[in-house]
This record gives sequence, structure tokens and C-alpha cells, in this order.
Amino acid sequence: FLWNQHAYNIVNVLPNLGIPLIPDPNWPQFNNFRQGAPGAMNPQGTHDLWPESASVCQDVCGGPLRFVFQVGNSGVLRAGPKTRIGIYGETAEGSEVILGAVSLGQALHPGRISKAYTIDLDAALVEPYVRWFLYVDDTGISNECDEEDNKTDLDLSGICWEATDSSDSSQDSSQDSGTSEDSGEAPTTSSH
Repeated sequence: FLWNQHAYNIVNVLPNLGIPLIPDPNWPQFNNFRQGAPGAMNPQGTHDLWPESASVCQDVCGGPLRFVFQVGNSGVLRAGPKTRIGIYGETAEGSEVILGAVSLGQALHPGRISKAYTIDLDAALVEPYVRWFLYVDDTGISNECDEEDNKTDLDLSGICWEATDSSDSSQDSSQDSGTSEDSGEAPTTSSH
């Protein structure tokens, strides 16, 4: 094929390299404007991002939550480094609220799965919601071939929301176990 102009398409150059006076329209039969050859690339092809291996962990009750996840690309084009991934909470009324986000930071090529990303959030920020999910390309910066696979629910059923202070309870129990014989003082009572 001969690329004869900026607006090249495969029907405006004849097999003998002549130029037709009135070329056939490209889009009804091929729809591959500026692509070079029929079928060289899917004109509708793009990337297709989806969340992979999403999990949540917590070290102590009431402590911060660590969201760990990867992103996959099963499309035919790379996704750009500015593509954002967000952790969202959904209210009882159905509103979706962003709780934290991170960008890919580097291109994600077709057929690849990204490195692991983490987002750390305070339990108090996350707790008020009734549903939590990971949303890949939440800003819509990437026009994907399948926008329906960008979200995945996060299971927070194992999260301990309330902090416990074990150091205070152990001091209280040791003080309460003392008797007047041990300390040489009469036990005191509190009126509160």
C-alpha cells in the first residue's frame, strides 16, 4: 500500500498506484482510516483494564487498613501512566465516595499485570460505608473496550473496627487484684 497523503485510507489508492477521482468511502466496508491495510489493527481496539488480586489487611484492631491490588490489561493497546485506581466507599443512600487513590505511574502493556499497589487508609475513614470497592480508571481517562469490568467489591468482613487498649486493661486488672493485706492499706471504693 502506498501512503499518499495525511488522510490516507486503503480505498484512495488503486492497485496500479493510481488515485481515483472519486474514491469509495472507507468506513462502510473497512472502517480503518489511516491504518495501512485491511485488518492490520482493530480500529476499535484499545486497552481493557481490570482489578486483579485485591485484598485488605490490618495489623491491629482499629488500626489502618492496607489495600493491596494489581491491575491487568487484556486489551490491545497500552494504558498510560496517569490511569488512576481508587478505593471507594458506598453510602446507604448509594453515593460513591473516593477514599484513596493511586496512579499506575508507568505504562501497562497489553497482556500484562501490573506490580502490586498499596493504599493505606484509617479505619475511621473507611468504616462508615456499607460497601467498598476498587475502581480501575475511576476518572475515565482511558477509553476502554470494556468499561464493565473495572470494579471489584472488597470484603471487609474480617476487619476489626474498634481499637482496644490492652495496656490499660492489664494495669487495671493487676491493681484490682491487690488486697489490703498485700499493700497494708484498706481497700478504697469509688463513687463514680
